[in-house]
Parts: sequence; C-alpha cells; structure tokens
Amino acid sequence: MRLSLVCVRVPRRAPRHEVTIAAKSPTPEDSAKHILRLIVGHFHAMPGRVLREASLLQIFPSDGWPPAEYDPGRAYAVEHGWLNAAMDTLTLTNAGYSAAIA
Repeated sequence: MRLSLVCVRVPRRAPRHEVTIAAKSPTPEDSAKHILRLIVGHFHAMPGRVLREASLLQIFPSDGWPPAEYDPGRAYAVEHGWLNAAMDTLTLTNAGYSAAIA
C-alpha cells in the first residue's frame, strides 16, 4: 500500500500541537484483490464465471472503498491474468480465483 501523510491538529489548551499521521491508500493490487474478493465472495463465482461490470461497480464501494480505485484495480487484475475483460463483462480466471482465496 502507498502511504500518504495527513496533518491533524490536536486540540490542546496551550500550546497547539500538530501530529502527522500516515494514512494508507490502496494500491492497484489492493484494489484488484478487493474486486476478486467481491466476485468470489459476493457473487459466489468460480473460474469461468462471466459478470457484468455494472453489477460489480455497484458493490465496489462497499467497506469504504473509493470508486476511483476501481479502474486501477481492474487494470491490474486484467494485466496479471486474474480477469479477462470483454465489452462490459469480466470473466474470473483460475489465477484470479486463487488470488481471491489466498
């Protein structure tokens, strides 16, 4: 995961203090694995299952995942052979199923 620095002001009576906290943002691999877990966990998919992307896009933001992380995750999954993309569908591969349950 990538780390981003976030500055948070902690209210005190005197003087003011600033605290820096490292916040994690998901990498494309993290997003891809979230997609795979949704396909296998939510849709109970096995290798070869074809899903409409629209169905997946509706549930991707579950558990607080930002919708903007979907495209990098999808691209990562396709590049690594975890999903096959055609038109508006995704097909789960054996490698994708293995990555989802790992």
